[in-house]
Amino acid sequence: MARSKWKGPYINKKLLESIKNYKKNKQIFTNSRNSTIIPIFVNKTINVHNGKIYQKLKIIEIWLDINLESLFLLVRIFLSKKIKSKYV
Repeated sequence: MARSKWKGPYINKKLLESIKNYKKNKQIFTNSRNSTIIPIFVNKTINVHNGKIYQKLKIIEIWLDINLESLFLLVRIFLSKKIKSKYV
């Protein structure tokens, strides 16, 4: 369900404060995947938690008004390896 336009985009307050105080050598970590990307986020690197690990995400201008959760794969794809038999 989409968020109504009169409410505006959702942005976590802690994430917004850390973006305003952003320095290039300091990393930003967030668990808020439902935050919307706004123009102040562009050209910054954010580490977003996917439930298991933090994934590095460099924000580009094309992604404005998109939630962080829709930008990376949440579920890893596991492929089984073929086992070579010794007795062939």
